[in-house]
Order: sequence, then C-alpha cells, then structure tokens
Amino acid sequence: MELSASQVRSLILDEHAILRDVLDEIEEALGEMTRRVPGAMGRLRASLRTFRDAFLRHLSHEETVLRPLLKDVDAWGPARVETMDEEHQAQRTALHELSCLELGQDLDRTVQQVEEFIRRLRVDMVTPEGTRMRLRTVLPGVVVGEIAMYTGDTRTADVVAETPSVVMRLGRASIERIEATEPALAAALHRWLATTLSERLTETQRAVMALFD
Repeated sequence: MELSASQVRSLILDEHAILRDVLDEIEEALGEMTRRVPGAMGRLRASLRTFRDAFLRHLSHEETVLRPLLKDVDAWGPARVETMDEEHQAQRTALHELSCLELGQDLDRTVQQVEEFIRRLRVDMVTPEGTRMRLRTVLPGVVVGEIAMYTGDTRTADVVAETPSVVMRLGRASIERIEATEPALAAALHRWLATTLSERLTETQRAVMALFD
C-alpha cells in the first residue's frame, strides 16, 4: 500500500523516537562502562545489536518510501535525494565499523567511537519537541540569513560547515553603502534577494502541502 506524505512523516518520526530510546540506553551503558559498573559491557552489546537492527530497518524505509517524496517535493528534490543517499552510505559504513569494534579491548577508545557515532546520528534526527536537528543540506553558492537581515528578527537556524568552505559576508552596513554610492547595483541586489525569497517561499509551501496529502 502506498503511503501519503503525512503517513511517511509519521513513520519516520516514530522510528526516530524508537532509535532515540535505544541511543539513550547505549549512552547509559557507556556511562556505566566508564564507572566500571559490572555487567555494563553486556548491556552495551545488547543495546548495540538492538540499535543496529532498528537502524537498518529505518534506512530501508527512508530509501523506499521517503526517497520518492523527496525527489518531487521542490526544486531541490534531486539534491536532497543525493544528500540522503550519501548520508546513508556514510552511516552504514560507520555502523559497520562500530559492529567490528573489539569491545573491551580498549575501553576508552570504545566509548569515544560509540559516543561520536551517537552524536552524528542525533544531529540528523527530527524531534517533535523542537530539539536541535538538521533542517537541510545546502549547496555551494547558497544565500543564508537574508530574512533576518530584512526583518531584524532573531535567526531561527545555524549554518554549520561540514567541509572546508569559503564564506562571503554581506552585512547591512555594506548594503547601505552600496545603496548610497551605487543605487542601480543596490536595486539589482534587492531584486535578486526578493527572487530568492520568493522561490524559497514557493518551495516551502509545496513541502507543507505535501505533508497534508
């Protein structure tokens, strides 16, 4: 049976909730390991097995039911799918490396590697409670922060570079200087930003409408 966009979203959120619960169990076991609590290693092994099975099912669901929706949701759809596939490949690789760890051979290294894997996963997980999550992956050349610049409101998201990047900043003071010295250039800049905002609003509306299909 084909799922609607809202059903897919509910499925992904439910699976994220399950995965977060298991991650909490893993983190609890890691804390016990650092305190040398008896039986902590066995609890860690069991939680990691549970997580591996649940996570692989989750990746499969994203690839079978989420990918078609991402592809057509807006103009960035194909890029979103490509990013998801790259993330899944990296996550599968990390999960494999995790499963190959000789748990207990090097306690500190085991704890460090498992904690790093958990940290990376939590960043990507959507939570209905509004905790930190990845909103999207942007491509080179994208403009960010233009809404806050126009409205003066507090920005609602951070941009974090995952690879070495060159970032060019155009602040309000710089734009005001352009407006004073080169009005034609300033007008062209504002038209370009207005077009960018309009395109993003259209994409957002499409995405929101898809959730209510």
